[in-house]
Formats: sequence, structure tokens, C-alpha cells
Amino acid sequence: MPKTKREICQLLKANELRTQRRFEEALDIYTQLAQGGNESAELLAVIGECYFEFAAVASNGDECNLKAIQWLERAVAMAPNDASLHARLAFLYWVAVLDYERSAREFRIAIELNPNNSDTLLSAAGIYGVPGGYVSLDEALRWLEMATKIDPNNPLYYFRMGDVYNSDGQAQNAEQAWTKALLCTKAIDVMFTRGLEWKLCKEG
Repeated sequence: MPKTKREICQLLKANELRTQRRFEEALDIYTQLAQGGNESAELLAVIGECYFEFAAVASNGDECNLKAIQWLERAVAMAPNDASLHARLAFLYWVAVLDYERSAREFRIAIELNPNNSDTLLSAAGIYGVPGGYVSLDEALRWLEMATKIDPNNPLYYFRMGDVYNSDGQAQNAEQAWTKALLCTKAIDVMFTRGLEWKLCKEG
């Protein structure tokens, strides 16, 4: 963790470079800070995130994604009880390298450490249906039920629950979940309502 004014200013500069999408320059500063005795789980995670963002525009995107995971793994090793780090590592395993098995494992750890993060629960349920069957139907539904208890007026949880039921051939349960999504006090985004129109009104 940067301590001196100079180090904090370097951190500020790296953040500015990152927002300007000058990732290589930002990473130079971040890694210098880490190598200069300021290594912390937070800083290692930031470096990992920066590599992940860089991967989207870099010519060596696959390499950047692998580095992102390596830095996040180091962050988790330094703070093994930080649920948010496990959840983020799970997400990177999922979207960066398509390692669904490790992603599911990290999501389970994150949920065990903090079962009250609805975003993590929603993301973990998203692994259901990917090749390999690393998340079961019961797990996905249980996590989504937990999410709806935490935030009962978020339509995304019911929308995803409907998708899970639908993929299992439970049409009636799917329709009930999608209808609940429309009855949340928080309006559901139009990109989802268009999908719901097709699913709920196709026979109308």
C-alpha cells in the first residue's frame, strides 16, 4: 500500500492513465509501486484489472488475460478471506479464459465467505448452462433465491431465474419468474423487456 506522498501521487497518475486507456503506462507505474515494497492485495488486484482492461485492445490480448488472472491469484493469496477478490477472480476465469470449473469453484468460495452479495450470487448463477455442468440447477436456483431475498425489487434476478427454469424445461416456473421481474418496483431495462415480450407474448 503506497504510503509516501510521492507514491500516492504515482498511484493517482496511474489511475489517470488507466482512465485514458493508456494501459501500458499505467501498468509500468503500478508494477513499480508493487516492486518498491508497496505490495498489497488491493494493488495486485488493480494490476490484474488493468491487464484485463488492456486485453480488450492489446494485440496480445490472450497474454494480457493470463497476466490478469495471475495478478488476481496473487491478490487472493494475500487476502484469502476477501470474498470480493474471489468473486472477481471467478469472473476472470469465466470471461477471460473460459475456465468454467475454476470459475465455479471461486464463486462458491466467495459465496461461502459472503453470502450477502447479490451481484456475486447473480454472476455465480450465470455459470449454470455452460459446457461441463460445473454449476447445478439446484445451485443456480438457490443462489438466485438468495439474491431475491437480499434485493427483492431487482428484476434481473427474476429474469435470470426464469431463464434457468426455461433451460430446464420448466415453462410454468419460468413464466412466473419472468412475470415477477415485470412486477418489481424497479423497471427492467428495455433490452430485457424485448426478450420477455418474445417469451411471454409469442402466443398472444
